[in-house]
Amino acid sequence: SNALRQSVEALLEAYPESLDREYGTSRTATDAFRSDFQSLNRALDGDTQERDWKLWNSLREMRQSKRGTKLPELYDTLSSAVKGAANELPRHPGPLAHANAHVQALLSAGQEVLVHYAEAKREAGLVDYSDMIAMAGQLLRSRPDVLQTLVQRVDCLVVDEFQDTNPLQFALLWHLKEAGVPTIVVGDLKQAIMGFQGADPRLFEALISQHPEASQPLTRNWRSQPRLMDFVNALGPSLFGEDYVALDPQSEHSLLAPLDVVSFPKKARNGQHAIRAIAVGERLKALLDDSDQQIVDRRTKKLRRLRGGDIAVLCPTNPMLATYAEVLRAQGLRVRLQAGGWISSRPVQIAWHALAYLANPADRHAALYLAVTELGSLSLQDALTQLMDQGRIDEPLLGRLDELAEGVAERTVYALVADMIRALDLFDVVALWPDGEQARANLLRLLAVAGEFMDANREALASGGFHGSGIQTFLAWMATGVEEKDGDKQPDPRVLDENAIVLTTWHGSKGREWPLVAVCGLDRVIKARLPSVELGYSSFDEFSRLLEHARIEYAPAFAASETNDRFLAELQNAEEFGARRLLYVALTRARDKMVLEWPGYLAQGKTPKTTYWSILADECDLSLDDDKIQAGEQEFPCTVSEGLAVFPDDLDIGAVPEDSELPVTGRRAIQASALLETLTPDSRAPSTTEVVADAQARAGLIVERYGAGLEVDVGLTGMGFGTFIHRCFEVLGAKPDLK
Repeated sequence: SNALRQSVEALLEAYPESLDREYGTSRTATDAFRSDFQSLNRALDGDTQERDWKLWNSLREMRQSKRGTKLPELYDTLSSAVKGAANELPRHPGPLAHANAHVQALLSAGQEVLVHYAEAKREAGLVDYSDMIAMAGQLLRSRPDVLQTLVQRVDCLVVDEFQDTNPLQFALLWHLKEAGVPTIVVGDLKQAIMGFQGADPRLFEALISQHPEASQPLTRNWRSQPRLMDFVNALGPSLFGEDYVALDPQSEHSLLAPLDVVSFPKKARNGQHAIRAIAVGERLKALLDDSDQQIVDRRTKKLRRLRGGDIAVLCPTNPMLATYAEVLRAQGLRVRLQAGGWISSRPVQIAWHALAYLANPADRHAALYLAVTELGSLSLQDALTQLMDQGRIDEPLLGRLDELAEGVAERTVYALVADMIRALDLFDVVALWPDGEQARANLLRLLAVAGEFMDANREALASGGFHGSGIQTFLAWMATGVEEKDGDKQPDPRVLDENAIVLTTWHGSKGREWPLVAVCGLDRVIKARLPSVELGYSSFDEFSRLLEHARIEYAPAFAASETNDRFLAELQNAEEFGARRLLYVALTRARDKMVLEWPGYLAQGKTPKTTYWSILADECDLSLDDDKIQAGEQEFPCTVSEGLAVFPDDLDIGAVPEDSELPVTGRRAIQASALLETLTPDSRAPSTTEVVADAQARAGLIVERYGAGLEVDVGLTGMGFGTFIHRCFEVLGAKPDLK
């Protein structure tokens, strides 16, 4: 630090101002010199010098003489001294001390938050999912009687998907195993891809390595047809080395050719993913239009033509999926993509603000929002002007809600949601939108959520801080619910659409299968990133003390690239091995046929990057020919089609034809007409019934009883009696001889 200060002072003393006026030969050079001198002046600040390591790094790149910009000899000498001192950054103890202080503060703050969170849960009498595992493990460690009860009652413990176990779950299961419970675990390390949820495959790896005599690898595959499984088996040893066990296919041969490759020898100028989606969509359309493409139906066991619902398009990321969905729709293909953003979708937001207005007509924000939507008639400027001049907004839409608001207190939340949708004609409005089916499904889910709120236990709601049963409580409860896993997913527009191609991520495809799968997005770069916080272990020698050996491993992001490289080297190895597992999952989802994107243009890059494609091309020695794909010495026939490098002019993504015909199904196909007064409603809530049905209407009811109520007097009440009955059912269900 002293050397840097002295060298900076010497340079600024000799050249107190920027050299740009005298020596700057271009605007770029001028800006560079000005930036250098700003950094030099900042470096004289002692506090900055001890904390701003990016400043040190910038001084390592100071501008010096080069062709076209000859600088004074003394300047080069003095700036070299500055650069020499700044180049000591990788050895400077300050960045490491700073990183340590940062992570300690971060963990301390996180621990403090967790303590308060735990206290709040105890006061409210609540537990979350992590508590269920942690408290169960603590119970087994501290209560031998509970452990012995389980040992006596559990005949065999079977755990599936064991590769997705986290440390807390592993410790709990190991405690039962050590106590004498016979245990079988089933898992596939090649499919250990749930690390982002806390799963740690190293636990399963350690278990197998320490007990090889108890390990029995699976040797058969019941999903993929033999020719497709042969291709996967050819890649396996390159992906996983000697640990890979070739799987013997048990399925029948398929009429579909196992492999199609969509090749991209040239990189697109722009819209890379959209252009690739076009080629994939064209290939899928050709297959769907070909009557010879037949599969055996899983239910009927009979041959039938390939249809859209038999196909899945897999991409590594959700944004990529959204692009593919847009392109495939523009090509006339039906797709099913369960996207997020339900509560932020347009129809739900309109309904949300309408409910907020019903709950409080003085809510100016809700009134303003509704007045300027598709349903309103005002511009934002006009609505704001009315609000400022009159203190209210004159809008027919709000008038309809005002009429509805008169009886808010007498109606349930479900009835209010239904009446609000009816008052605003929301179903008819959204039916004319380009995404009308999805918008309608989102509104139907809103009705279902209102029903769930009506059925929810009031005590449980109060424990969660939701008091009352009105609209405001409902909105707060709904906003909390979407924060849960998949809580903000938009529902599928159709319950079952046999002609819709499924779009999902590689992660989302785990455990699923389709007759035809298109594996896309192989160009995605696999790169470790800093900072990184992971769970590590000092030892796997004692599984009974696993949690004691657990520790937090922190890799900071430093200003010096050399330091980062040392951290990234180890992280990159783990990242690439995880990528192999994810790639294996994607490649093994197909039963009959796989369509594989092949971004061959990546081989022309000057700086090679690790991608999913490079893993296949370099490490699996996979290469493409005119009518075959070769894995090492093995050749596999395939159909090769070549994609475009330029986006076609005749494909307009997202466009809606002005004079398009209405679809033949759904509400949009119904012609508008006067509603007959004699129609019988398809459903009716008790609260909407004005007249009680007479005795004659009830005469047709027949009441059947299947037995008298259970009368057992054992001197127990409440939860004790419930537990007793539960135990009786448990015994009678498992061992009726103990009756």
